[in-house]
Amino acid sequence: MWKLTDSEWKVLEALWAGGPQHLGQILGALAPETGWSRTTVHTYLTRMAAKGLVSMDQSSPRRYAAIPSRETCAARERRDLVDRVYDGSAGQLVAAFVKDGSLSPRSGRSCAACWTRWRCSRVRSLVLPPSDGGGQHGRPFVLVLQHIFRDKLSPSGSTRSGWLWCSG
Repeated sequence: MWKLTDSEWKVLEALWAGGPQHLGQILGALAPETGWSRTTVHTYLTRMAAKGLVSMDQSSPRRYAAIPSRETCAARERRDLVDRVYDGSAGQLVAAFVKDGSLSPRSGRSCAACWTRWRCSRVRSLVLPPSDGGGQHGRPFVLVLQHIFRDKLSPSGSTRSGWLWCSG
């Protein structure tokens, strides 16, 4: 597996922004920020192609394109950070952002909404179909989940409103 250097990130950012490009186009995007020469950019592209990060066609002049998506690279970097610094706990990472004030109230609300959507999708997948034909729709299992997560379902602590919303 590859681990991206800062320089590789810069090259990939240029490729993600402009799509497949010739060396001169990539150099034009990178040179103002980095001051890299044509030879330096070509060396990075060649090494990155060997690592499977960049594809290059056989036309003349060659066109280079990023192989992994930005989302794929960002996800890998997040996993690496969480594993390396927070012992695999994404919760510890979020707690660190909250503790040092990096998480704004708006970002906190966004995280809460994301958590709620995830939690509710998991609940929908865990609720068992009715076994008795009486329309109970997995009620005993839902009650167990309500008991386990009773303090985490809604700001008021009401399991009823949280579970009705999630199981709808």
